[in-house]
Amino acid sequence: MTDYFDKLKSVSSGYASLDYEHKNWQHASMKVVRFFINGDPVDALTFLVHDNNARSFAIKYAERLRELIPR
Repeated sequence: MTDYFDKLKSVSSGYASLDYEHKNWQHASMKVVRFFINGDPVDALTFLVHDNNARSFAIKYAERLRELIPR
């Protein structure tokens, strides 16, 4: 989930809130996906993704970046 709280606040004009409680913890295999622009790592483009989805996430995100960032 990305930008969930920002969207919640904008839809409710800042009056909504969300309260939650963790039910339990589970171990999961995670990978860090980092994007580099001109050989430099960009901290804002670093994601923690489940191991099973890391490759497909990186490919889709890279394709989206290629469309958005001009040469």
